[in-house]
Amino acid sequence: MPPKLIIAFTHLTEAGFYAKAKQINEALHSDVCKMFYLQPWPASVPTQAEINDGFRYYKIAYKEAAGGEPTKIERRNYMRLVLTRMLVRLVPYLELVAGQNIVMLAATGFDVQTVSGAGLESEEGAKVNGFILPSPEKRKAA
Repeated sequence: MPPKLIIAFTHLTEAGFYAKAKQINEALHSDVCKMFYLQPWPASVPTQAEINDGFRYYKIAYKEAAGGEPTKIERRNYMRLVLTRMLVRLVPYLELVAGQNIVMLAATGFDVQTVSGAGLESEEGAKVNGFILPSPEKRKAA
């Protein structure tokens, strides 16, 4: 299995999502990422400016909701959903451009899933973060 970007954000707390979204936003605007993923991006994916705005609006809502006011929490949750959808729409493009280049994928700020191989059926075993795990011994039926 080729490396993939992880887009599962639902398990993250608000602080965890904020930190991850900030990391992704900063990475996408880094010189390294701009070198790998040349502009302009296809019209079907959000632009860097749209992602930056989405993060900025989420950041404002995140800070305003810290007081616990229900309407502000609702706005924060909505802005999290909007930002999540943008990031999810962007991932297929990033993966397409990067191919199987883990360095390019890691430059995006997303977490990278690097488990490959067919697992127990693989002759050489599964690869996890670049290390080959030994295959279990195959037992002969008596």
